[in-house]
Amino acid sequence: MNVGRFAMHNVRVVITAVLLIALIGLGAGNYAFGSAAGAPSDLVGHWAEPQLEQWLKDGLLTGYPDGRVEPDRLLTRAEWMALANRAQGYSATSDIAFSDLSPSAWEYEDARKAVKAGYIIGYGDGTIRSGSSISRQEAAVMLVRMFGLDSKADGAAASRFTDTASIAGWSRAAVSALVGGNLIAGYPDGTFKPKAFVTRAEAVVMLDNAMKTLHSAAPAVYDKPGIYGSVNEMTALEGDVVINAAGVTLQNMNIKGKLILAEGIGEGDVVLNHVTVQGDTRVQGGGEHSIHIADSVMARIIIDKKTGTVRIVVEGSTSAAAVDIQSPAVLEEAAGLSGAGFTAVSLANALPAHSAVTLKGKFDSVTIASSQIEVSVPQGSIDQLTAGSQAQGLSLNVGTDAKIVSMVLDAIVKVLGQGMIEKATLSEHAKGTSFEKQPVQTVDTSSQAPASNYGGSTGDNGGGTGDSGDGPDNGGGTGDNGDAPDNGGGTGDNGDGPDNGGGTGDNGNGPDNGGGTGDNGDGPDNGGVGSVVFYSKNDASIPQVLGDYDQILAGTKKIDAAFTMRASVLAVGSGGIVSCFDQAGKMWVGSGTELKRFDAYSMDKSQTELFAQETYVKGQIKALLVDGGYMWVLTDQSVSRIRYQ
Repeated sequence: MNVGRFAMHNVRVVITAVLLIALIGLGAGNYAFGSAAGAPSDLVGHWAEPQLEQWLKDGLLTGYPDGRVEPDRLLTRAEWMALANRAQGYSATSDIAFSDLSPSAWEYEDARKAVKAGYIIGYGDGTIRSGSSISRQEAAVMLVRMFGLDSKADGAAASRFTDTASIAGWSRAAVSALVGGNLIAGYPDGTFKPKAFVTRAEAVVMLDNAMKTLHSAAPAVYDKPGIYGSVNEMTALEGDVVINAAGVTLQNMNIKGKLILAEGIGEGDVVLNHVTVQGDTRVQGGGEHSIHIADSVMARIIIDKKTGTVRIVVEGSTSAAAVDIQSPAVLEEAAGLSGAGFTAVSLANALPAHSAVTLKGKFDSVTIASSQIEVSVPQGSIDQLTAGSQAQGLSLNVGTDAKIVSMVLDAIVKVLGQGMIEKATLSEHAKGTSFEKQPVQTVDTSSQAPASNYGGSTGDNGGGTGDSGDGPDNGGGTGDNGDAPDNGGGTGDNGDGPDNGGGTGDNGNGPDNGGGTGDNGDGPDNGGVGSVVFYSKNDASIPQVLGDYDQILAGTKKIDAAFTMRASVLAVGSGGIVSCFDQAGKMWVGSGTELKRFDAYSMDKSQTELFAQETYVKGQIKALLVDGGYMWVLTDQSVSRIRYQ
């Protein structure tokens, strides 16, 4: 492989520089959104001058002490939160415990508001990375969450862009939702530039467009008991819907905005019958016998009730793609359920300590990122239960009539009950976990080399949009670092802004469609899709970054100023689990010696691809690397290259 060419797509990891950038970013954020502003001296003639001036007048944006606004300065995640919270008027807060955010930081309160609002989740390693820049595709995901847009769009609308292949799988649905809603249109040259970082001006325009478009229609409010909706045909509602009284039944409705079950419901009941909600459904009211959902389709349910427990029962053909639990709840699938029911459930970091959650039914995945809580599974099954490092003090009760197929623990858990646990994988941090009934198989990964999180965490695994977390944990990057900015970018389509720089992705990593000499000069391509080639670890053909990473895990090499690493590589998680998305938008997960590939958004298990040990992989999987149409797999014994497209 041509190492020189490969290195062009690398990003230099310089610890000192990263710390300096983080400090500068945090300090700049404090001025950018909190200081007194003079007359803006750098807005005259700027493409976003009208929107920026209006936001200054409205007090949503402030400039610097010298009178400048710096519209083209890159925005950090912290600054995005401050701007979005102020624009949306968010004031409610959640308890948070991100490992890289101190309560004394200026952005701490904004992070609490952002988590409560549901548009920020954080990363799978317990960080929030407030000082990092935000890419356009990450901003798209946050806008979709913020405004409750269709988070399960099929991604077709994103195909209009000439660089559609550079749009990550985890953000494609969000980008499509924004395009479908005429909220973004990309650049005049037909690109979207998903990896380009967002400037202050672009952030203001994105938020301004969304607010003007989506807030233009007043929500439909049902505040008296009764049955609403046609008996025989569907009624389409373009905006949001609010239920603010007990005893309300909605039937045969297609709600294109959000559905809010407000506090006015109290401890009463609400029934949804043949209702489709394309945006988020936020549950703020209801009691222990209250929310019944029959033959309905829900994109994402957010349970966020101030006091008490709410029970949600799904019946008939109902499907709820994602559930984000932020307050005590009971989720129950009724007997005879024919739909998908609850698919992916996330017990969020915002869930208060000592909360109780009960799960009854068949769940594809349950991810726990909250501490000091009690989870009961009295009956049914969970295919994959993951307790992250934040799940300290978790008590899990598995009833006699319940089964957990696979359990991955990265925290000490007290597992009670006589239910079956087929496989439990415990990391170093899970030492001390106790089981009332021992699992059929227990895998202890603590003796393996510790896995570090270098660019590729898939986030919180429970985001519901398939976008697991806030975006890839890759430290950003603007794609091909040799791309010069387009300084004559004009005004952009629909106010997306000029092309201020940033690459269009890694244009040299496409699949080898022509056979011949293979990819990047690494020899003949001896096989089609599904073929595999094994290499020894010292083979010059393997990407240099894999060799470097193998040395790091072995403890013979340390990250220093001379170490380089590609931005979207090495998706390494904790507890012996490694994962990343390929260029086709599918997720690869390696656990121990098991490697599989699947569509993380449809969760269609019938389409899961399994790669057999010895045939495709030899040994314990340590890291994954996407390189065009190939997946490189690093194990403790060898390196294999699998062609997937």
